[in-house]
Amino acid sequence: MSTRTEIFKGTTHTLNVFVKRRSNGEPVDLTGATAAVASFCGDNGSPVEKTLGSGVTVESAEGGKVSVTLDVADTDLLKADERLDWEIKITTPSWTKRFRFPESLDVIGPYSC
Repeated sequence: MSTRTEIFKGTTHTLNVFVKRRSNGEPVDLTGATAAVASFCGDNGSPVEKTLGSGVTVESAEGGKVSVTLDVADTDLLKADERLDWEIKITTPSWTKRFRFPESLDVIGPYSC
């Protein structure tokens, strides 16, 4: 579903992804999406979440394109120096589904000597 992306702690980063059907790789039609929650693993074991209208934007409903913006405070909370899975749960009037992006984030911590 996705390629690996590097994110540096303490920076703002926008992820642009295409939500696709596993069966045939076609984009999922997100027309009428009423809710979306993107979840990431935080350093302390608690999730870092962004929601539709607050970090999550449907860029192209028919094309299945979604962007998720993590601000400085969000990236500071992510687990560093390992590959992270993340997911987005999307709700439309007719369905609710979770889309996973396994090991798609490399979160780079601050440099230290």
